[in-house]
Amino acid sequence: MQMLTGAIFWLLLWLLPGCEQTAPPDPVTVEAAVMPELPPGQKTAVVYMTLKNNSSAMVTLNYLHSDLSDHIEVHRNIYENGLMKMRPVQHLRVDPHATLAFQPGGYHLMLFDVEDAPPIGQTFDLVMEFEGGLKVTTAVTVKER
Repeated sequence: MQMLTGAIFWLLLWLLPGCEQTAPPDPVTVEAAVMPELPPGQKTAVVYMTLKNNSSAMVTLNYLHSDLSDHIEVHRNIYENGLMKMRPVQHLRVDPHATLAFQPGGYHLMLFDVEDAPPIGQTFDLVMEFEGGLKVTTAVTVKER
């Protein structure tokens, strides 16, 4: 009997790793966050990335923070009256299970009054605060223009 109990114990111990549950994905994830290097004398930077809402609820981006800039805005390029214009976006909303690309000619982040931009290949942290208290921090990599 003791031998059977020991065998069952080892069998269960062997099967247990297969029973692990995977953690649900983070509600919001960021991929490929990059900032093209700033030319000499330039103090306004742009950041591109992919923002994914992995949740079943709409998320609303309210605030952006970084040590690189005290003033960061979401902007969007729009075609209006025959002209391409750039407009700030207040409280960006991302639909459930949607992906939003921040790219040239569309959504992007504008960082103003950048004094000391990191060199190519270096990173800096960007913190995004969403409605409801969710905070997402991502590393932004400086790339060649």
